[in-house]
Amino acid sequence: ETRGYWEGELWAVRRTGEEDLYHMTVSAIRDQDGNAASYALSFGLVALDLGRLLGNWVRQRQAGVVLAAGTGFWLRTDPDTVRAPDVAFVAQEHIPAGGVPEGFWEGPPDLAVEVLSPDDRMVEVLEKVHDYLDAGVGQVWLVDPRNRTLTVYRSVQDLRVLTEKDTLVCDGPVDGFRCRLAELFGQTL
Repeated sequence: ETRGYWEGELWAVRRTGEEDLYHMTVSAIRDQDGNAASYALSFGLVALDLGRLLGNWVRQRQAGVVLAAGTGFWLRTDPDTVRAPDVAFVAQEHIPAGGVPEGFWEGPPDLAVEVLSPDDRMVEVLEKVHDYLDAGVGQVWLVDPRNRTLTVYRSVQDLRVLTEKDTLVCDGPVDGFRCRLAELFGQTL
């Protein structure tokens, strides 16, 4: 049966051990022609794989912490601006003495990664890129699973577009991290 959505219940377990039951409805994301976009699955695979690869690299070097989507970073006040990148890295020296905070992280991550999803509007995504860079994020990576590109922003004027034929070789916040983009995009549909 094709209803165009999934409906069900999910359990979420907090760090404290408390469990919450959520009833969710997830609608199909459609392209301009009304077809269900398999690219939505590509978004999830790419975000998860990049987070895993980066997380493993960071953990081996005890370089900091890699955080997943939903981690809010308080970038500025007046107006209050909180952004939650799909993947973020915070260097060890920027982790508060008390450890990873429970609420919003005060201040920017060292690296913010945004993975384009089918319903993203480019103007809004570029606004996020500007917000991150203005707040002092060292690099922003904009990943486009549909076009199989990754754009590295060091500033609005200093950017580099990589294709699936390239290898991401990092300097800056995650100096030495390498990722063949063909492998990153290899699982996408």
